[in-house]
Amino acid sequence: MNSFAPPFYEAVPAHPEEIVLVLVLDSGGQPDISVGGGTKFSRLQNRKLAGLLTDGRLRDFGELERYEPVFYCSGETVRAGTTDLMPIAANVPVVVGGVTVLPGYFVYADAAAAVIIPSVLVDEAFQLAARIELEDAAFLRSIRAEDPDEIRVRGSQET
Repeated sequence: MNSFAPPFYEAVPAHPEEIVLVLVLDSGGQPDISVGGGTKFSRLQNRKLAGLLTDGRLRDFGELERYEPVFYCSGETVRAGTTDLMPIAANVPVVVGGVTVLPGYFVYADAAAAVIIPSVLVDEAFQLAARIELEDAAFLRSIRAEDPDEIRVRGSQET
């Protein structure tokens, strides 16, 4: 019988707390079916994973919100996927939201979205993100200092 436990423990290293680990699960092309809920995903809490990213749905939001890992999904459902989705492999490429994710890729997520970063582009991505953050901070200072009357007469440099 297929179950979530064997692929989970194959995917998770012996000491996941030594790295920041996010479990990435695809929905097998069935984004409206749950890939799991609070009981199954208690393993993430037990093994101290940072989070889970899936393009499927999850169950038990009330239980999941009490866990330390962060859960990113396409929404909540009460429909269990146990008869429709079976885990078949770990540490293999998956497709989440149309994006191929390989083992070792980086996941950056916040309340708005999740971004997948190929390992070879991590340094470049972080440098770009830092530059954008500095530009945004400078722009914010400029907005706070602008004179509304001057903007009405001359317009704004904002694009």
